[in-house]
Amino acid sequence: MEEKQRKIANIQTWIFIIGFAIIFAFFFYGLYERINDNQALVFFRQGEDYMADFFNVLQYSEDLNPYVNEINGFEEKAYFPLSYVIFFVFGKLMRFDGYDGTLESVNFQELAFTNCIMMLMMALLAVQIFDILDKESWYKLLITAILMVSGVSLFSYERGNIIVLAVSGMLFFIATYDSENKILRELGYIALAFAAALKGYPAILGLLLVYKRQWKEALRLVAYGVIAAFGPFLLLEGGVSNIQFWQRNWKLNTEVYEFVQQPKLGYYYFIAYAKDLVFEQREHLRDVWKPIINILAVLGVVSNFFQKRKWITVGMLSVIILMIPSNCGYYCLLYIFPVILLYLNEKDKRWLDLAYIPIFLMLLCPFQMIEKETGKNLTLYWSNIALVVLLGSLLLENIWCMIKIGMDKKKGITTDGN
Repeated sequence: MEEKQRKIANIQTWIFIIGFAIIFAFFFYGLYERINDNQALVFFRQGEDYMADFFNVLQYSEDLNPYVNEINGFEEKAYFPLSYVIFFVFGKLMRFDGYDGTLESVNFQELAFTNCIMMLMMALLAVQIFDILDKESWYKLLITAILMVSGVSLFSYERGNIIVLAVSGMLFFIATYDSENKILRELGYIALAFAAALKGYPAILGLLLVYKRQWKEALRLVAYGVIAAFGPFLLLEGGVSNIQFWQRNWKLNTEVYEFVQQPKLGYYYFIAYAKDLVFEQREHLRDVWKPIINILAVLGVVSNFFQKRKWITVGMLSVIILMIPSNCGYYCLLYIFPVILLYLNEKDKRWLDLAYIPIFLMLLCPFQMIEKETGKNLTLYWSNIALVVLLGSLLLENIWCMIKIGMDKKKGITTDGN
């Protein structure tokens, strides 16, 4: 049995590595041949809006009063305050007084500083990826390199988005939450609280403690999360009175971006990009699909109690936070990194698991497939299809696990919990 699983693992590894290498070769060739053509679409607006997320948040944070800052509209300031506090510090390290929303207004020194900050964030993410892999060093280097040059990594770097830090926190938590070392476990809880305070949705991984019935640890994690998410309000001008403005901005962000056609993920992508629909028709589609997706999400969360395979448990939670939000940017695909790493780490292999490799390769794909007649980005389209397929597949895995446990109980066989 061990020999069979080793064989499957080796085949899985080489299919994944060779598959991505082929995709990346096509992407790199296209980018090299015509740098301003389709392959440049791996970056938002072909890089014409370089590091805009970074520069914009710097603007919003400069006076520690982001939630009433009117630049680009209130809907743009929907983060928890920790992000703005961090960018306030960045702004003190390097003044960006001349920035007016265009790349031309940034001087070389400011651009170099921004790139250094993002490279440090990416380096931290790479270290987390390398550390969590349970393989030989050459293999760890290859997989780390693949994830770091994937389409979503390139897109996230070009945006200058702090989600890179949030994913590092998620990976540290996943690597340590079931560690025998108490200090590492506690640091893992703090890391997840930090990630949730940056982007909110990573908080769903706290359910991993609930699945293990670690109630005290789960309560401590909630406490850390509340402190990390709401404590920084005290550092803002106006203190906790900003909470009402944050709530307003978050609601506005949901309303403004739910049908916007931009690189996004989840079922809102299909509604936003549906052809020839007026606003009311898109609202109707949303009202039809929203309860269906929510029911599937609840089913996924509950059925995870019966799932013993760690990568599937984490995968279900990760796909849920990619499918549900109304404004889930393409860079949120970074949330799939922990799933891929746990999948590659798993020692209990099945031949059927090889079917997940095309899904993961599609989600990592940097090669931009563009429909000639309409200009539609097919890479983005097929990435969303891959997410839907992954959600359905993981649900089926969980349902089958529930059925199997029920059958084993009837036979008098006991099984360990998650």
